[in-house]
Amino acid sequence: MRPGRLLLCMLLVAGGLGASVLMLGHLSHMLHPFASRPFPPPIAPRPAAGTAHTHATANIARRARSARVPASARVRRSVSSGSGGSFALLERVGLECAAGILLIGVLAMLLVGRRVRRRSRRVYGLYELHLSTHDQAKGQDLEDMVELIANIVRAWPADRVRHGQPYFALELICGAAPQAGTRLEMEWSINVRCEPQSVSALDGAISAAYPDVRLGRTHGEQPRPRAGVLREPGYVMRFRKERSFVYSLIADNEEQASSPLEQIARAQVAVAVPSLVRFQLTPTPSFFEELARRLKARQ
Repeated sequence: MRPGRLLLCMLLVAGGLGASVLMLGHLSHMLHPFASRPFPPPIAPRPAAGTAHTHATANIARRARSARVPASARVRRSVSSGSGGSFALLERVGLECAAGILLIGVLAMLLVGRRVRRRSRRVYGLYELHLSTHDQAKGQDLEDMVELIANIVRAWPADRVRHGQPYFALELICGAAPQAGTRLEMEWSINVRCEPQSVSALDGAISAAYPDVRLGRTHGEQPRPRAGVLREPGYVMRFRKERSFVYSLIADNEEQASSPLEQIARAQVAVAVPSLVRFQLTPTPSFFEELARRLKARQ
């Protein structure tokens, strides 16, 4: 389903629900019984004294009084018929609202199923980040790089609803690398896992902050995925920060401390077993990013 068709379906559903609500408010006054006044009894004409039609007129008036329906019965019938029509309209409005809610639920289930299927079929590539001796960057350059990476990976709202949001991950891989002879030493590297169609743009964003750093390449060739296949890990651990997400890993009063990346690298090499640490980054919608910026400014 194209974004235009999806938007049209959502607008039609929202319009139907809005019309049902307006109709319900317009017909709510019909639920109250109408205040009907009893009809006054008809005034029978007085017969003229001494005429020949005195007995005939009296008989007609007597039959009219016997066949007359009481005013209270007429009021009860009108009230019952009006209430029945109001409840029928209310039932119709309720059925329309239920149908709209059911349609929205079906669309939500279809979107969730589509996102799960696309997420299982999405292809990622692992690209090694080739560092240099001049790998220092300014703070503003780092902020611009992170924001540019988020804009490259972030999907459009319509595509995010239908297909989901791909992620960008930094993977710190420490494994045994063969050296001269039969000696094995631990080799540590920084890698980027992303979609193949966005690797060139990510390489340009990283090179803007670190001019001598290359992603998946060493010179002017096209970026290529890392050779080999990583084996399935024996243990998986997930870490999270104790503080709010707007706080950094290093406190403000610990600016002279070693960076978390350097501490993780030393720990991986010290354990002397193959290991992998992943920092998986998923861009959030724009409204949540604005909320995070406001919370960051308040701390």
